[in-house]
Amino acid sequence: MKSETSRGPTDKSPAQRDRILALLRERGRAGVTNLELNTVCFRYGARIWELRKQGFAVETRREGDSVFRFVLHTEPQAPREIPTYEQRTRELHAEAMPLFAGVR
Repeated sequence: MKSETSRGPTDKSPAQRDRILALLRERGRAGVTNLELNTVCFRYGARIWELRKQGFAVETRREGDSVFRFVLHTEPQAPREIPTYEQRTRELHAEAMPLFAGVR
């Protein structure tokens, strides 16, 4: 059985990802700490991972025992699309062959 964390991006993820990306762009080389990102969403690590999957170069710097700073270095010309969990589920159900399809 899959855990909730292994489902992938949800429908809320793009908005959270956009807010984090805007913050990273705004801060530039100064970056953003995990404490600040917690005010955007608690799963900021997943959103950073998604940004990296889209092609954004985000560096993680350790600043203390539990403090990290994230810095955006480069952006892709065309970010790769990441389907949400809901989109992937709909696609799987649409492609699935129903049991006894066409049998009367």
